[in-house]
Amino acid sequence: MRTRIAAGEVIETSTPAETKHAMAEVVTEWFQEQARGVLPWRFDSAPITVVGGKVTIPGTADNPAGPNNGFCVMVHMIRVVGLASGDVINVYRNSASGDLVDQGTMAATGTLLKLPQSGKALFLNSGEKLVFTGSSLTATGDITITCEGSEVPAPDAYKLLT
Repeated sequence: MRTRIAAGEVIETSTPAETKHAMAEVVTEWFQEQARGVLPWRFDSAPITVVGGKVTIPGTADNPAGPNNGFCVMVHMIRVVGLASGDVINVYRNSASGDLVDQGTMAATGTLLKLPQSGKALFLNSGEKLVFTGSSLTATGDITITCEGSEVPAPDAYKLLT
């Protein structure tokens, strides 16, 4: 579009107040969109007893350790309680023979193994889940696992990945 500027012509522009109001409106809408739909996600396993030095979590009675249908999850932290010193827990995607995504060894002291997921390291699409296994465990009691993360509807996955 071409506009002729000549003597006596009137050109209308926004006032500083109008520009400030328009910018504030756009920025507010942008922040609201970023916040919309991002919810905390948690998985709390039922206690699973170590049998023959082995354990697989979640058990058959547990909900899967993944997002709700139609949602995606960014996992931030995995906590394991009940391991003995030197016990190793493996974290797989989808099945115990799937992709190994993390592994942790219980320290000689303490009762809580923390596996922090840095940055954008552990993302689960709708339909994916985590499976935790241990073999040759010396723990004899119950093992429980809790996970925390952020969950969004699948079309908003970019909110977790940017």
